[in-house]
Amino acid sequence: ITPGIPVPGPKHAPADDARRPRYMVGCASALSGARRHDEALALFERALVIASQLPGDQRKLRELVLANQASSLLSAKQYERAVAAAREAAVLQRELHGDLHPGLLASLNTLAIALKSLGRLEEARPVYDEVLACAEKLHGRESDRYAIFEANRAGLLDDLGDHAGARALYEDAWARFLRVTTPDLPQAVTCRSNMAGVYMRAADWAPARAAYEDVLPRIAKADDDTGTRLPHLLVNLGLCCEALDDDAAAGLAYERSYAVADRFKDGARSFRMARAGCHQARLLVRVGEIERARELIAKLVEYCAKNPDRTAIVALTRFDQGLLALADADRATAEAHFAALATMTERDAEADWIPA
Repeated sequence: ITPGIPVPGPKHAPADDARRPRYMVGCASALSGARRHDEALALFERALVIASQLPGDQRKLRELVLANQASSLLSAKQYERAVAAAREAAVLQRELHGDLHPGLLASLNTLAIALKSLGRLEEARPVYDEVLACAEKLHGRESDRYAIFEANRAGLLDDLGDHAGARALYEDAWARFLRVTTPDLPQAVTCRSNMAGVYMRAADWAPARAAYEDVLPRIAKADDDTGTRLPHLLVNLGLCCEALDDDAAAGLAYERSYAVADRFKDGARSFRMARAGCHQARLLVRVGEIERARELIAKLVEYCAKNPDRTAIVALTRFDQGLLALADADRATAEAHFAALATMTERDAEADWIPA
C-alpha cells in the first residue's frame, strides 16, 4: 500500500477460518484508505461469505465486517450499498451492544452521510439527530467528536434550507472546536469554511469575509497551496470583497484563484480557471481596465465553445461580454448578450450571481 512496503496477502493470513475474516477486514480497510476501493470491497465480500459459513453465532463478526464495509462503500461513493450495509450493521450493533456504543455511533454516522449524499434529506434528519444525541452521551458536549457531529448536522440543515438553524449550529460547533481542540483540525477547518458559505448566502458579507480570510491560510497549509478547495474559496472571498466595495482585495483574490487553478493537472483545471476568470473579467470592466478584460473574455469565449455544457460559465461569460459591449458603447451587442441570459437557468452557485 505504501511504496516499498509489501501488501499483506494470503500467505500472511491466519490458517484458522474463524480468524481469517477479521484479518481480511484489516487488509480491506487499509486498501480502502489507499483508495484501492475495488480490491477492498471484494475482500469485504469474501469475508462476509466466510463468516456466513462458520458455525455458531457469528453476528459479532458479521457486524464488524458490515460496519467497515459501509465506511469503505461511503469512501467509494457507492451510497446505496453503503446505506444497506450501515443499516444492517446498526441493527446488529443494537442487538449486541445496546443503544450506546462507539460502533453504533460510527455506523449511524455513515448511514446519515450516505442518505444525505443521495439527497434523501428528510430520511437523514432523524439519523443525524440520533448521532448527535449518541455522541453527547458517549463523549460529552465539550469534545471534538461532538463538535464534528454538530457541524455535520448543520450541513444537513443548510441543505434543507434552514440556513438560520445551520448558522447557529456551525457557530456553536466552531466555538466548541476552539475550546477543546485546535482550529487546524480538518473537521474544524471544514466547519469554518461552511460557516463562511452560510454567511455569504445570507449576504452577510463582513462575517463571511472574516471567515474566509481565517480559513484560507489553514486550507493552503493543509492542501499544500494546491488543494482543490482553494480556488473555489478564493473566488468566494473575492465576491465578499466586491460586495464590501473593496475592489483591490477582490482582484487579488480572483488573481490568486486563477493562478492556483492553473497549477492543477486534473480535468477540472480549466473549469476552476474559467470560474475565477469570469469574476476577474467583470471586475476589470467595472474598474476600467478594458483591454485586460478583453483578453480574458476572449479566453473565456474559447473555453465556452469547447465546453457548452458548463452552463454557469457560459452564462457568466455572456454577462461579461455584455458589460464589455456597454463599455465599448455597443448597446445592441450588449442587449443581445443580456437577452441570451434569459434562457440560461442552470447556475453553478447563487453566490456567483449576487454581484451581477
